This record gives sequence, structure tokens and C-alpha cells, in this order.
Amino acid sequence: MLKILRVLFLGFIVLAGSACVTPTHASSAQPLVITYVQAAGQSGAKEELIVVYNNGPMPVEITNWCLANKTATFLCLVTADEDGNAVRYVVSGYSYATFASREYLALHGLTDAAVTSPYDVKSQSSGSIVNSADMVSLIDAQGEVVSSRSWSTAPATGKGWARLMLMSSPDVYAVGNDTSDWTATSWLLTPPLSGVERFIEPHNETPEIPEEPTPEQPTPNLPLIIITEIFPNATGADVGKEFIELYNPDTLAAYSLDGLRLRIGLESAKWYDFPTGVVLGPGEYRIVTDVEFGFALSNTASGVQLFYGETPLGARIEYSAPKDDAAWAMVDGAWQYTAPTPGSSNLAVLEAPKSADAETNTPKPCAANQFRNPETGRCKLLSSSDGTPTPCKEGQARNPETNRCRTIAIASSPAPCKEGQERNLETNRCRNIVKMSSVGYDVKGVHTKASAQLSWYYWAAIIAVVGLIIGYAVWEWRQELMGVWKKVCGSFAKK
Repeated sequence: MLKILRVLFLGFIVLAGSACVTPTHASSAQPLVITYVQAAGQSGAKEELIVVYNNGPMPVEITNWCLANKTATFLCLVTADEDGNAVRYVVSGYSYATFASREYLALHGLTDAAVTSPYDVKSQSSGSIVNSADMVSLIDAQGEVVSSRSWSTAPATGKGWARLMLMSSPDVYAVGNDTSDWTATSWLLTPPLSGVERFIEPHNETPEIPEEPTPEQPTPNLPLIIITEIFPNATGADVGKEFIELYNPDTLAAYSLDGLRLRIGLESAKWYDFPTGVVLGPGEYRIVTDVEFGFALSNTASGVQLFYGETPLGARIEYSAPKDDAAWAMVDGAWQYTAPTPGSSNLAVLEAPKSADAETNTPKPCAANQFRNPETGRCKLLSSSDGTPTPCKEGQARNPETNRCRTIAIASSPAPCKEGQERNLETNRCRNIVKMSSVGYDVKGVHTKASAQLSWYYWAAIIAVVGLIIGYAVWEWRQELMGVWKKVCGSFAKK
């Protein structure tokens, strides 16, 4: 009797222990999501591609998982290969699983190894998924729908359906199924690199199940919390105004911030540990101010990174040269400077409204006989059909240099000057005539009859001056002249 009781007790313990073990693929908060669906391509309706992504850091086993349209299943990752060997499929953390039709691979020159699993389409006319309206669902081994995408209208030609990416390095996607979480994007010519590992266990050997890595503190959903805004440079005093904003993009689940840390800085960084008991609800924002982390953010250049313990969750967000009252924020998956929006969704920088003058800054229309020169933007006269210009109006003449008409200036005769005035030939103005008083002698510069002929005393004065000059010369050179005279006289005496 005692032996029976012991056996029952051991059986109870085994059953209780097995009830506490949760398979990796049965997590209530499943991180796998469908990120891309292409239901048709260049070659027609059979060119299909489906991409699934592990939105968390932990590997997830997807053995016996299936893809289905709105009516039937068209692909399953079976547990055995063609040789009867047991196969397990495990997608690594932050990695992709890709599934393509053989028509897609053939058109792009790819082999079966380029994707996680190829498949044959169910219909030769419409393929496995219908481009105009259909649904693609990812179903786990227990038959539960993990992720899905449905549409009622076809995307534009050359487009497929892509889930919104919230951040990169590592990639993090939105997890909701609203229309805002999806957008039409160009066809993928090459599928993403598959991150699925296949574990093959020969059927004639005892399978050895590899142990999956277990983190020190398992937190598969924490990477969904992301940094969305940094406000480092407020106008005036910065105390109490600077902040770092966190966001939970999951629209269904709330996450605890226990164990999360912020590394703030580049080389010489500082740390901030979130207090315990803080929970970030679905789609909720939370800001951490400089008062909370106890120091000011750099106004020149710095970086912020989210950690769980010593494990980084996403890439470091760096900024440089922020302007006053400008926040470094993530808008539509890209970082840019914009107006701060603490605790709410970020807004892109809006263009300055156009002024009324800019909107109405159009040139005046040309006249009926003119056209606008496209090079100068000015109005020009239209030429007649025979190449001669249009005749000028009455009272105008054509300028031979510019070939434009100009008004003829009519020269008017000046009014006659008043009595006692005369017209100045240089200025063409009237001036008063100044009458000179009569004198008894000639005026210098005025020729008169008396001055036309020299008087006799002028001649007498000239002769006297000439005589004085000759007499002075004779007196000055008297000795020389006497010598010359003697020589002349001597020469005559000899004769």
C-alpha cells in the first residue's frame, strides 16, 4: 500500500511540473508579425511573397506553423522532410522568415535556399492569395491566428502591402492590424535575408533537442518600448524643460519599466534607472525630465540609448547642434528636428504658409498686339506676317536702335525776351542788357576808329625806344666797333 501511495505522489508531481512549462510558440504576447504581402507581380497573379518578422529578442520555434488565405491553408512548415528526418524551424530574435511562390523565385533568378520555404500556388489563375481582395493569416501549431493582413481593394500596380516600421537597428514594427499600420509600397525584388534555423534530426537516432538560450531576466516584450523624442535645448533656463520621451507602440498590451535604464551621453555617459512599479500602457507615452535623471542634457551633441540591465534595446539615438526649442524626434520612422510634443505623437515640420503676394505674383497680361518674351518675361510687339513691325501710332516714331515706338518731341519756339533783355546763346535764357556809361577815352578791348590807326606819338615813342637800344648797343660795344672801324679804314687806305 505504501508503494502505491509513493507512485501516485510521484505522478502528481510530474503532472504539476508539466503544467507549469509553457512552449515557446504558445506565448500569450506573440512577437511574430506579418510585415509584407505581395499577391501578384510582373509575371501575373502567381508571383507571391510573404514576409514574417520576429519583433522580439528571443528565438521562437515555428514548426507546424501555417499560412492561410481567407478560405484555406496553402503552406505549413511540417515536422519531417522528404527523407523522414525530423525537422524543427526556429526564427532568431529580430529576424525574418520569408515564403515565396516558385514563380516569384523563377522570375527573379533565385533558388529555394533564398527563402525560408518555397511553395506551389493552389490556383494557376489566381495563385494562393488574390490580389484584388483576400486575407493572409499566420497560424501557430495550436491553430491560433498570430498575425494577419486583410484587404478589400487591390494596391496600385507595382505595389505590395507593407507594415509600418517604427524603428531600425534592430527593426521594430507596429503590431496592430489597423489600416494606419499598413501602407502600399513597391514590390520587393529580393526578399529579406531569412533568419530561420532548421534543426534536422535523423529518424534513426534519438533526437537531441537543443536548449534554447534563456536570458538572465526574460523580457521578450520590452523592446517594443522605444525612444521617440529628445528635447535637449530649451530657450532660457533648461531646468525642468528638457526631457526624453518613451513610447509603447503595442496597442494591446502594457509593459513594466522595471529593469529598464537610459544611457545618456557619448563617450563619458551617465545612467538613469527607471523606478520600479512604473507601467507603460498600450499606445502610451511617458517623458523623463532632467529633474528626474538629475542632470542636464548636452546642448551641442549627445546620444541616448535604452537598456534592459546591460543589454541594449535598440540603437543609440544621437543628435548634434540642436536649435533652441527644437526637439530631435522620430516622425514616420525617421529622425528630424521639429517642435517638441511631450507625451503625445510627434509632428513633422510644417512648411511656412505662402504669402498672399507670392500666390498672386503673376505678371500683368500683355496688350492685344504684344506677346511675352519667355527669356526676359517682358511684353513685346507682335510682328506682322510679312516680317514688318506694326506701324507706330500717330505722334510716334520707331527708334532704329530698339525698334520700339516712341513719342515725337515737338520743338517749341521760346517766348521772346522782354524789352531791355537779350537771349543768352549758351543757356537760351533771357538776361538784362547792361548799358555802360559814356567816357572820354576808349574802353580796353573795344575797337573804335580812334584806336584803329596809331597816332604819331605812338610812332615817336617806338623810334625813341629803338634809338635808345641802338645807342646803348653802340656804347656797350664801342671798343669792338672802333676796332672794326679801324680795320675797315686800314683796308681802304692800303688800296
